[in-house]
Amino acid sequence: MYVQLTLNDEDGVPEVYSTPPWTDDADGRAETARVVVDPVGRPDGDRAGVLLTMTIGEALVLGRRITEIAERAAEGQFSQRGTQWRKEVQDRKRREAWNVLMAGSDDDSPTDS
Repeated sequence: MYVQLTLNDEDGVPEVYSTPPWTDDADGRAETARVVVDPVGRPDGDRAGVLLTMTIGEALVLGRRITEIAERAAEGQFSQRGTQWRKEVQDRKRREAWNVLMAGSDDDSPTDS
């Protein structure tokens, strides 16, 4: 899963919380305990948000993986996937800048009268 959210206004405070197991009395469906991550928190006012909801087992695996990756990154050891992604982004930005530069050069060239 890949989720990216960019906000241009005030950032909320990230929240992480757990919910206990429960049974929906209307249809008798049992829900397991879950962990919810709200990366941008719940600021005042109406605004779209992102929630990542997972089982406790999934949250434990994700938490361990995040800790492992963060510890390696702090030591300067970065993931091959992340390094490749960074290179692709830089290459794309260079191409876009070159295209803008070249498009502007045709408009600015002197004309013969």
